[in-house]
Amino acid sequence: MKKKNWLFKFIFLFLLSLSGQTLMAQLTTNNSLTPNQLVQTVLLGGGLTATNVTYSGDVTAIGSFNGASSNIGFSAGLIMATGDISNAVGPNNASSESSSFGISSSDPELSGIASGSLNDAAILEFDF
Repeated sequence: MKKKNWLFKFIFLFLLSLSGQTLMAQLTTNNSLTPNQLVQTVLLGGGLTATNVTYSGDVTAIGSFNGASSNIGFSAGLIMATGDISNAVGPNNASSESSSFGISSSDPELSGIASGSLNDAAILEFDF
C-alpha cells in the first residue's frame, strides 16, 4: 500500500512540475490563397479595398500564418520570404535555412539598396 501511495505522490509532483512550464505550439503557414486574396482578406480590414495587386516571386514564398498559439506576438498575418514560407515553421535549429528557386530578380528599388545580385525576391505591390 505504501508503494502505491509513494508512486501516486511521485506522479502527482512530476505532473505539477510540468504545469509551470510555458508550452507554445508551432507557427502554421498556408500558401493556398492568391496574392489578391491575401491582400484583401489578411492585410486589409473592413472598409478598405486594394487595387492593382501584383506579385512577383515563387508561389511558396508568400502566404498567411497563424501565430495565435506561438510566441511571436501576432495572432495572424501575411508572411513573405526569399525561400519557402514553410521553413518559418521550424525547427529553426540550422545556422542557415534556404530554398533556392533559381529566380533572378530585377527590381530597381531593391537593386538600389542591395549589394550584389537579387535572388528569389518576393515582391507584393498594391494600391489601397
